[in-house]
Amino acid sequence: MTKTPAFDLVEATQEELAAFLTTGGINERQLSKKLDFSGLDIDDFHRIKQVHFVLSNPVVEFVQELPRRIRKVKKESHRSSEIARGGIRGKIDWGATTKVRHSQSYGDTSLFVCEAPYFEYDIPENLVLKKLLSVIYRTVDRDLKEVEYEWRTDRWDDELVTDIERIFERNVHVNRIRDPEDIQLRERDLDAARKSRNELYYESYKLLRQYRRLMANEFDGEEIGELLQQTLVEPKEVSTLFELFCVFKLVRALSKEYEGLRIQPMRKNSNVIARLASEDRAVNVYHDASEDVEWYESIDDVERPLPDYLERYEHVLDEYEEVSEETLGKNVQRSLFSGRPDVVVEVYEKTPAGDETLQRVILGEVKYTDKESTFSEGLKQLLKYLQYAKNDEGYLQETLLELEGFLMVDSVAFDQPERDDLSVFDTNLLRDTEELLS
Repeated sequence: MTKTPAFDLVEATQEELAAFLTTGGINERQLSKKLDFSGLDIDDFHRIKQVHFVLSNPVVEFVQELPRRIRKVKKESHRSSEIARGGIRGKIDWGATTKVRHSQSYGDTSLFVCEAPYFEYDIPENLVLKKLLSVIYRTVDRDLKEVEYEWRTDRWDDELVTDIERIFERNVHVNRIRDPEDIQLRERDLDAARKSRNELYYESYKLLRQYRRLMANEFDGEEIGELLQQTLVEPKEVSTLFELFCVFKLVRALSKEYEGLRIQPMRKNSNVIARLASEDRAVNVYHDASEDVEWYESIDDVERPLPDYLERYEHVLDEYEEVSEETLGKNVQRSLFSGRPDVVVEVYEKTPAGDETLQRVILGEVKYTDKESTFSEGLKQLLKYLQYAKNDEGYLQETLLELEGFLMVDSVAFDQPERDDLSVFDTNLLRDTEELLS
């Protein structure tokens, strides 16, 4: 058996991600730590979505056509009346000139009223165009220009970067349009661009609409789903994407297992990647994080006297602590065991008073592998996590009624272990989510 190709993982994860983002059911701050382009230092999912947008094929094609289209920027011609003394600028309005010369305020025969032509650029279509260009330009300048990875240069080569910079910074027509920070688009502005026969404005309207829907996590339309799929930010390690796919599947399985459980909107400062709740239950799902459960055993907490083999290990830790302080200036953990599962699920029972009591914990270890050796190591890690998991009340195996673990691999042949608290799954992308917790 071979591992699921990265492309298939991207496609499957995109579908799940779009669904959760639409409902606000995934913590965007936590998600942004998992999904990152190699070469980008971004921990703001809002900015990641802007990168998605600018890398998409419609935006790249729009910018490629800009040098040709920008010559057709629309402007409205107007005339303004000006009073001049001596010199004449523009067409003389003799009727107005006569009135000015004989008025009590002026009474000066050297005055002329001239009609001076001027062009108005702040028309609705141009405001839409300038707003879109500002989004593209600022994202390229801030997040993409200095990145030399293939995923950027394949879509935004140096020539295209130069084009958007030259047009936004130096084009005489674009510069005469109001500053984008001062533009507050109204429906009639958008409607004017939508109805325009000029492809520059119609395309600007379409792309700006896509951008706004993307920022608002409105992924129900086919075009938005395609945009996200085309530019899904793949993690540096495909295994991270595989872990996220498993998290999404687990959340769906939990929502089916517990009646009335619904995905909840997320608080930005939470470590939870997803939260589900009903009237009598709350479920927190963590990816590479936890809150009420920990896995750490210090040798300093072991009752004395120590067995000989632990005395030797304590001596190793003593030397390690001393040498690490001398060489790196850092303190080290004096641990017998430390770690954390890939996935942690905490299920709480709600009381009538609104308190939450921990009732069930599910620990998950995920391995994107088709190797038996990696499978075996993942199984060993999971069994350790089940043994050492604890909270303020003690080890969960002794204090909690329900403690379960699951190992999720990609493509390894295995037999199911004969114990109620341990399950192993092969994450076939077509597997029904209900099987995950059955």
